[in-house]
Amino acid sequence: PVARPGRDEDRDQRIAALRIRLHETAGQIRSAGDWAGYLRATARLQGETWANVLLISSRIPDATLVRGYEAWRAAGRQVNRDEKGIEIFSAIHRQQPDGRGAEEGGQDHSWRDARRVAYVWDLSQTTGQPVPLPPVFPAPEGQAPPGLWDCLCWLARREGFAVEREDGGPSDGTTFWAARRIRIPPGL
Repeated sequence: PVARPGRDEDRDQRIAALRIRLHETAGQIRSAGDWAGYLRATARLQGETWANVLLISSRIPDATLVRGYEAWRAAGRQVNRDEKGIEIFSAIHRQQPDGRGAEEGGQDHSWRDARRVAYVWDLSQTTGQPVPLPPVFPAPEGQAPPGLWDCLCWLARREGFAVEREDGGPSDGTTFWAARRIRIPPGL
């Protein structure tokens, strides 16, 4: 199919607007309670990038399982009438059995690389057949959700802090307030 010029501009504008919303959402994380809430959401929304967790949680703080419209239909559920989809970043270009799609360059993608905006709905926005929820386990040691480190570094730099991975502090890291440096041990 031939792309229409206005269509590409519209897509670029939607991605730009979503990036602005992501920055605004990240900027609202101020307290330990805010961080804890988003980290709990990350545990519930396994497989989502940190940026998408922020976007999903900003719309539905207690989201448990998100899928695209067709994936919910395939699971025997229907999106409730008048429910608005949650906009997320997508580098996806072809459909997979779970309805989310396959990425061109592997599993991980960044909001910086997103090619389009996709829409998902939370389980709470649907009715139909029961769907088992994935168990919420902490990530195995040494692993974090895709994009988490980049997002945390971006947020710290935006607030004027340098972030470094070095030994020489407490096992859970330390913040040098006067020097505006955050030191994280390599294995954390």
